[in-house]
Amino acid sequence: MKTKGQASVIGAILFFTIAILLIGFMYEVYSIQAAMSKFDTDRAQERLEISDALFGDLKTYSNPTATNITGLGDPFFMNSTFPLTINSTLTSGNTFPVPNMNYTTSADYWSFTRSYYGTGLGSTGASGAGGVYADFRYTPPLGRYAGAYMNWTTRFYIDLTELGSLTSAKLSWGRRVTLFDAVTGPLLGGRCPMRIYLTGPDNVERKIDEVAISEVDASWVQRSNIAVSTSFFPASGWYKIVIVTQVELGWSVFGSRFQVYLDDIGLILYANIHAVNWYGSFTMAEAPTLVEQIDVSYTGRFNVSRSQNLYIMDASNNRWVLLGTSAVSTSSRTFKYTFTGADVQKYISKTGEIKVRVYAVGVETFMCIADSMSVKDYFTGTTGKITLTFKNTGGVNVQLVSLWIIDSQGHHRFNLDINLSPGQTMQQTIVHSWSYGEYTFKAVTDKGTIAIYSTST
Repeated sequence: MKTKGQASVIGAILFFTIAILLIGFMYEVYSIQAAMSKFDTDRAQERLEISDALFGDLKTYSNPTATNITGLGDPFFMNSTFPLTINSTLTSGNTFPVPNMNYTTSADYWSFTRSYYGTGLGSTGASGAGGVYADFRYTPPLGRYAGAYMNWTTRFYIDLTELGSLTSAKLSWGRRVTLFDAVTGPLLGGRCPMRIYLTGPDNVERKIDEVAISEVDASWVQRSNIAVSTSFFPASGWYKIVIVTQVELGWSVFGSRFQVYLDDIGLILYANIHAVNWYGSFTMAEAPTLVEQIDVSYTGRFNVSRSQNLYIMDASNNRWVLLGTSAVSTSSRTFKYTFTGADVQKYISKTGEIKVRVYAVGVETFMCIADSMSVKDYFTGTTGKITLTFKNTGGVNVQLVSLWIIDSQGHHRFNLDINLSPGQTMQQTIVHSWSYGEYTFKAVTDKGTIAIYSTST
């Protein structure tokens, strides 16, 4: 009986041992299947793309130093290194963004229209291009006259909520007559009226200035501090300035022509407001002609909710260009802007300088906290590097492990170790000698997902 009992115990132990081994084996199989299923599910959710390839290099310039930070309107800097803390200062006058107000060599943001009247045989000679000017050339028959209206128009946004109560407004503008031949006509009597109108969001046209110009205006004439009624600004919104030049030409044996150039128009609104107005400068080490793309990034916040404007300097026209207007509160926000093609060269001065400006106003004192400001430029000039942009457009993390570059010389493999979270974009510079021709790039993840991008140099 004792031997039989021992055998039963041994049998039970053996049974349970086999059962445990079998359960362990089944669990291992299940775990492998679950891992494979998760692998397949994650791979199915991977979305990777190569969005751009620059045959050159990139360089990032971060947080301008104290000598490259400039205050406009004397904002008070609590410190001179990032993160910057800037207190608003009380200001009474602000030049509002009349785009390209100094338009001697460019008509950007200004549009030209014309219309005709009179007893001539169909006037067609009014024009304006390049610099902002009005040119009318037409010779009607003897005893007849040809009339033209030549209009230059621009628009800009005014936020009266941020300004508070306006106390006054002023306008300034300049002109110079370069041609004044056979200017006559029964309505004008040899003089040409020029009128400036302001149209607000209510679409009411309001005249703010009028002069009669003649050949005596051959030298530059500047009109400054022309009072503008605050009733001309009924609400926040888009405003237009329209400059109307009216000309009548008579017959002349030498031909009839009139021409006037315009410049330096500015609208100043006065209100007791607080403002933060400053910019950072970055000097590129690369020759401006080699730069193909610029990325601008700014991160900042306020101690209260505030509307913030970001600008970049158009060095070719010496004017600030609005990048965007956004509501910013006490939590930091990051703003990014990219410039490519013909735009790039406008924003780099001849000395390689790029300027980025931050502007905000309020009726009470406030504080701006600038966490960081940077400029990244992509440039050619080297045939030893290629900069690629990878983007994770899926819903799971992506781990890039390798890259293939296929060109006329064959297939070239490069190891990568890049982790991209959902929605993340990252640039990577690959050391590879390139020449002009067709290129295909293949990026591979650790799960075998492949992104393909083809282009030519």
